[in-house]
Amino acid sequence: MTNVSPRGGNDVAAAVAPDSDPAGFADAAQGTIKDAWRSAGTKGFKLLPPRNDKAKGPRAADVGKPMLCHMGLLPQPVRDRLGSPTIVVGFDTETHDWLNDPPRKGSIGPYGWYRIRDELSTEYARIIQLGWACGSVDEGATVQTKRRFIKPTGFQVSTKATAFHHLTQELLEQEGLELKTVLDEFLTDVRYACQHGGRVVAHHLEFDAGVIDCELNRCGLTELREEWRCFARNGFCTMNPELGRWVRIASGREVGAPTAKHCEGLAATLQLLLPDKAMLLSGHHDAGRDAELTRSIYVALLRKSGTAAM
Repeated sequence: MTNVSPRGGNDVAAAVAPDSDPAGFADAAQGTIKDAWRSAGTKGFKLLPPRNDKAKGPRAADVGKPMLCHMGLLPQPVRDRLGSPTIVVGFDTETHDWLNDPPRKGSIGPYGWYRIRDELSTEYARIIQLGWACGSVDEGATVQTKRRFIKPTGFQVSTKATAFHHLTQELLEQEGLELKTVLDEFLTDVRYACQHGGRVVAHHLEFDAGVIDCELNRCGLTELREEWRCFARNGFCTMNPELGRWVRIASGREVGAPTAKHCEGLAATLQLLLPDKAMLLSGHHDAGRDAELTRSIYVALLRKSGTAAM
């Protein structure tokens, strides 16, 4: 069960009790893929140049259908960074707009993860919705989800952003909370979780954590920035290219040369690890739902690696 708190209340401490929502995953490891991963990572697979199309994950018509896959061992670089937290806080942001010209090449950001958008992008973006989902890694644990609209002050939500996440200027002006109030609540919950063995996780952590850092500065919560940066540096990013390469191979899709960076979207990763939860993608691009999905993916990875209780 996922408890959803749309407006208020600090219920993170309650998100460690048993419940009926196991984060199960499909462990369909089979011979050829498994053996290839064990021997040489990509040996035995046909290496092709990166595709020119923009396909990221399954086609819309395939969402919710079982994915035919052969899951081998997780790549060692992914296993090395999984850790063994007791609580996981997935988080996500939706923003008012984004720059149209991201850097040609990705890079490692200040929190130690691969990124496809740089500081200019994080400084430009303004948060209009923040979502976070917190719960123990134990199977069947309660997951407490919060999603907060933020009142746009001094900026307008762009047309392309509204088309993407369906959040309008009018809705946010009517139902949004003050940025400072939301960030203070979020950091209170994250602090509690991390003080009890927790860890934050996001899909493109460098961007989401960077935008939050900039917003902390804007709203006068500068004293919380270093604390937040520490939480983010100790977090996990599910947009890890090593994980993305594994997802593509396990899904029977093409991979590029060993140096190619395959950053898979939430949809493809969820479809592979948690096909029974694929129907939740209908709420994709809502910050609360994406926080839940990211958290579920990370917990599934912990279980697959044997670092979380089954």
